[in-house]
Formats: sequence, structure tokens, C-alpha cells
Amino acid sequence: MDLEERALGLLGLATRAGRTAPGQDAVRIAALGGQACLILLAPDASEGTRKQVLRLSEKTGVPVRLAGTRESLGSRTRKALCSQVAILDRSFADRLVEMLDERETTGGPEPEGSGSRESK
Repeated sequence: MDLEERALGLLGLATRAGRTAPGQDAVRIAALGGQACLILLAPDASEGTRKQVLRLSEKTGVPVRLAGTRESLGSRTRKALCSQVAILDRSFADRLVEMLDERETTGGPEPEGSGSRESK
């Protein structure tokens, strides 16, 4: 199992623990309310969604990482499709960042899009 799949598995665990906020409105509320520790963004999200998430990240200081697809984020967060999800727990967020950044540095498979890492 590659690092991306392991990270998505961890996202599923965080969801079952009630420590995620999937979807545009939930992410915005969590980030502006100071609850979000990380925002995961699907590389296949629309350009408008990507810009919105990056603006929100700049405004709040919440880091963003690209992971999965809208379908895979959705399946791990109990949604049909999900372009963005906030991680509400520092431990989950730190581990996800570590795994996704390691995927990037070890030359593992990158999701489609302009790159596997986007942050403030």
C-alpha cells in the first residue's frame, strides 16, 4: 500500500472519530473558527474550488495538501464526492502532513494536478 492510500486510510479513521469537516461550508466554518488544523484538497477539484481553498488558507494560516480524488475523499468521509475536507485534530493533521510530504519527497505516485503539495 502506497503512502497516499495509507493517508486516505487515516482520513477514514479521522472521519470515524468525528475529527473531520467535509465539504465547502464545513471547511470554511472550521477554518474561520480556528478548528481546522489541515485542509485536504482533491487535485481534481474545480479551479474555482482550488482558488477558494487557497484564499481561505492564506487568510487563516491553515495548511493545504493535495490528496486523493473527489471520489476517494468522498468515500473516506461518507460523501458521494468531496473536493475538500478539514482535519480537526492536530495529531491526525500532523501525521497526514508527514505522510503526504513523504510521498512527495520519495517520488511516490502523485495525484493528477499541478503538484502534490500546496500550502501557505
